[in-house]
Amino acid sequence: MKKAQGGIDRILEEQSKPVGMKQHIELYRAHVQQLQEIKSNAMSLAAMRKLEEEKKTGIPLARFLIAAENPSSEPKTMTVRSLLPKENHGG
Repeated sequence: MKKAQGGIDRILEEQSKPVGMKQHIELYRAHVQQLQEIKSNAMSLAAMRKLEEEKKTGIPLARFLIAAENPSSEPKTMTVRSLLPKENHGG
């Protein structure tokens, strides 16, 4: 996380320096690539953390939000069960 923030800080600093048009374009291209790398690394880190959590529990985590409205004024409790679709691994 500190490395990513350091990269972003460096980009901001370089963008604030007065440079010629050609160097500005070169810096822009380099900065776009650096930001893509930072984003990719952040996504990889999040995926690795998720996999590590799954290893601890042995169960992949899935979250669903279900909104339901009770048309009756009488409170009711329901158990909802649903099978998940089979994974498609291509091929």
